Amino acid sequence: INERLLFILRCSIVFIISSLHFVLLGQNADSVSIDSLNFQVNWIQKPDSLRGNDTIFLQDSVVQNDTTGKRLSKDALDNLVTYEAHDSIVIDMKNRKTYLFGNAVVYYEDLELRADFIEIGFNSQELYATGVADSAGNMHGFPVFKQGESFFRAHEIKYNFNTTKGIITQVITVESEGYIHGEKVKKLDDNTSFIKKGKYTTCELDHPHFEIAFTKAKVLPNDKIITGPAYLSFGGIPTFLAIPFGYFPIQKGRRSGIIMPTIGESSNRGFYLENLGFYFGISDNIDLLLAGDIYTNGSWAAKIRSNYVFRYKCTGRVDLSFAQNYFGEMYTPTRYHTNDFKLYWDHKQDAKSHPITRFSAHVDIVSSTFNTYNPSSVNDYLSNQYTSKLNFSTSAKGVFFVDLTGSYTQSTSTGNVDISLPDISMSVNQFYPFRKKNKSVLKWYDNISVKWNSQFVNRINTQDSMVLKAETWRNMQLGMKNSIPITIPIKIAKLVNWNTTLNLTEIWYLQRESQSQQLDTLDDVVTSTINRVMERNFYALHDLSVSTAITTKIYWMYQFKKGGLKALRHV
Repeated sequence: INERLLFILRCSIVFIISSLHFVLLGQNADSVSIDSLNFQVNWIQKPDSLRGNDTIFLQDSVVQNDTTGKRLSKDALDNLVTYEAHDSIVIDMKNRKTYLFGNAVVYYEDLELRADFIEIGFNSQELYATGVADSAGNMHGFPVFKQGESFFRAHEIKYNFNTTKGIITQVITVESEGYIHGEKVKKLDDNTSFIKKGKYTTCELDHPHFEIAFTKAKVLPNDKIITGPAYLSFGGIPTFLAIPFGYFPIQKGRRSGIIMPTIGESSNRGFYLENLGFYFGISDNIDLLLAGDIYTNGSWAAKIRSNYVFRYKCTGRVDLSFAQNYFGEMYTPTRYHTNDFKLYWDHKQDAKSHPITRFSAHVDIVSSTFNTYNPSSVNDYLSNQYTSKLNFSTSAKGVFFVDLTGSYTQSTSTGNVDISLPDISMSVNQFYPFRKKNKSVLKWYDNISVKWNSQFVNRINTQDSMVLKAETWRNMQLGMKNSIPITIPIKIAKLVNWNTTLNLTEIWYLQRESQSQQLDTLDDVVTSTINRVMERNFYALHDLSVSTAITTKIYWMYQFKKGGLKALRHV
């Protein structure tokens, strides 16, 4: 019995000590993870949401500013690390590591990292991200890294929170309007990158159709890319076109600099350099491009282009070009040349710039053969109808309105030109000449209203070769039409409405054509000739029309004494 009691007593002591040890161990683990290491796990959603595709969000605080007065490690992070995963999250408290699986994402300051697998080491302050393989062995969910304006995709990423440096393999990043591929990239804390075995291309595919391949390069974001020996490659096949080093500017925003030309050959003008020039980024409101074309047979062209934008005022673009094209062999009688020009101006006024005044312009004037030899697009080459229009409109106190329009229409196929310079429309709103202000009782003549409309036209219809001739402008067709409608409404005995309208129209001309018939007799044969003579003077035509109408209304009603129908009413 004594041995049994001693055995039971020993077992009880062991059980009590084990229980106390278990409780103390749990308390110690809590103190290590929260107090000593200052490492907190905050569940934003319930822990049981690990199942299925539910998302789990956790926030790890490893900060240097401790309000409890406890001493922190000098290597502690400055800001909050937030992460989430759609599959599962495994936390290794002993080694202070967190493993994220399935559409995982980590946020730290301006850093955002997405991948199907991410490992966070809080002791080493490092991130590791990569894709995972499916049941067929195909990799997917590769890392996508974004920090500030930097954005790239990679197969594997290692990043240090503290030093903001990283190692990236099989990376594809976007710089300005180009794409940089690199087998191995080292990222420094100032966002400068060093690339080993990479390529630069403007093709957005993972396997581009063309690229400039290089053995090593240095990338300065929003500045430039400097490479070692590089060569041009098409479809992964290298060519003999190589350079000892490369320099690619990737600045963002407006910059001034040389415009590289297009090199080619024309069947009738020889080899050429097109659009060689210089771009001036004058300001945020206006720019300027000076460019030219040079051909080996002597042809040349000069171009001036400018864009302007003034907030709440206007926007526009100007394009002026002159080209001299030579054809045929030099020093032969068959050699000839053409002088061609193009004037394009598009101006749009902002609706907020002025409450009553509007101005717009669309000018598109070209010589008949300019787009035949100097097209900038397929549409320019196929177009043969061009229209230009200038318009200005304003008003005075909402009563008097003026609209001026100048238009120019040309057909390069027929050479026909229609010019209207200008068309002027003026009008006055309806007013009551006999009505006094603040008059309470109106007489019949107080309701008499008057309006005024006027239109002036000045037009030319000629051939494009005759536009600059003095006789063309002397023969312009011009005239003016005035219309004054007067309305007189009268009410008789409150039952009859008598409305009368007088419309006075006057047409003024500064020229007229007189025609006369001349009869000639030769060998008893009579011939007739019409002689036309243009006379310059002031001529007026008058037209007066009067219309009047008397209206009233007669009401009649018959009421039924019985039945469902109560009454009939007729007007």
